[in-house]
Amino acid sequence: MRLSYDYNDLIHELHADVKEGLIDGNGTIRVERGETIITGHKSYAPVIDYFYDTDDIEHLEEVDQERIQTIKVNELMIEMLKMNDII
Repeated sequence: MRLSYDYNDLIHELHADVKEGLIDGNGTIRVERGETIITGHKSYAPVIDYFYDTDDIEHLEEVDQERIQTIKVNELMIEMLKMNDII
């Protein structure tokens, strides 16, 4: 079984933020991941949102803090494009 996730909106938002200079396309960013989805032998924790300002993360509840991951911007874009394509 294959996993997929609709990242169209996040892909467009991230691309726009990089283009506007709000995010360094070669830098790192923090993402909030959702609950892990398990299908067969594969698992995936989808990206729910991303943050480029530490102040944005501080308002999240403690439970959400455990789901925060730091990732390179280009790796995030590749992941979202790949998961967005799989049907």
